[in-house]
Amino acid sequence: MEGPVPFGTPRLLLTDHLASDAPILVFRVADLAGQVARLRARGVDGWQLELLMGPAFSWTAPGGQRVAIYEPTRIGVVDHFVGRHDF
Repeated sequence: MEGPVPFGTPRLLLTDHLASDAPILVFRVADLAGQVARLRARGVDGWQLELLMGPAFSWTAPGGQRVAIYEPTRIGVVDHFVGRHDF
């Protein structure tokens, strides 16, 4: 596969370092700052964090679902995970 995975293509990442068993839905966006501004304008209260792939923003949606968005600024890292199966 050439270049980064297109936006909108679902990927699955399983991890065991989080304190909760609740899944976090993580979505890739092209413009993190713009998306965060739109979320905050709608009253979404969240926090900034860093993922291996780049900067991110996370929040808990009504009903308790955890959600995050990130901008893939470290493309080499994204490419490293393409096709990887560690289980």
